[in-house]
Amino acid sequence: MSIYDLKFSELRAANLKRIPLFKNGKGEIAHPPLRLGPDFLGLHRESPECSTSGCRPVMPGADWSLGEWICAVTGELGELANLIKKVRRGDKTLSDVRDEVARELADVACYLDILALQCGVDLGDAVVTKFNEVSDRIGVDVKLGALTKATNDITERLRQTLTNARSQIELLGGVSDEVNRAHLDEIDGTLAILGGPK
Repeated sequence: MSIYDLKFSELRAANLKRIPLFKNGKGEIAHPPLRLGPDFLGLHRESPECSTSGCRPVMPGADWSLGEWICAVTGELGELANLIKKVRRGDKTLSDVRDEVARELADVACYLDILALQCGVDLGDAVVTKFNEVSDRIGVDVKLGALTKATNDITERLRQTLTNARSQIELLGGVSDEVNRAHLDEIDGTLAILGGPK
C-alpha cells in the first residue's frame, strides 16, 4: 500500500516548478528560463530587458529538444536496467537493490512526464485512455477513471441536494432561528468541503 496518493497533475505541477531551478553537477542552472522575442522569433535566455521588450516566457525545459528529453528518459532506464542486470546475474538480490530500483523508476516517471510536457501530452489522461483501450481490446472489465467519475457524480448530487436543502430552510423557516442557523452552518460546512455550490 502506498503512503502517497500521487496524481500525474501533481507531478506535472512540481516538474514545472522544479525544471527552471534544477542544477547540474557543477551547481549551475541546467534549464534557465527562456523567452521568445515579441515577434515570436529569437529564443533567448531571460534577461532584465525582457520585462520591457514584450518577450514572452517559454515553457520550462524548452531549452532541450525532444531528442534530449528522450535521452534523459533512456538514461534513467539504463540505470534501472543495470541494477536488474546485476540481480539477474546473481551479483545482488532484488531485496538488496529495491530502494535503488524504486529511485530509478521514480526518475523514469519524472523524466517521462517532462517529455510528455514537451510533447503537449497530459500523461495522466494518456495513461487512462491507453489502459482502458487495452482493457477493451483484451475483453477485460478493468478500467481506470471509472471510480473517479462515479465519485465526482456522487459528490455533485450531494452538493446539489445540500444546496436545495439550504434554500428550503431559508425559504420556509421553521422550528427556530437557532435550529435553522445550526442546520445552515452544517450544510455550509459540508458544501465547503465539497467545493461549494455549483
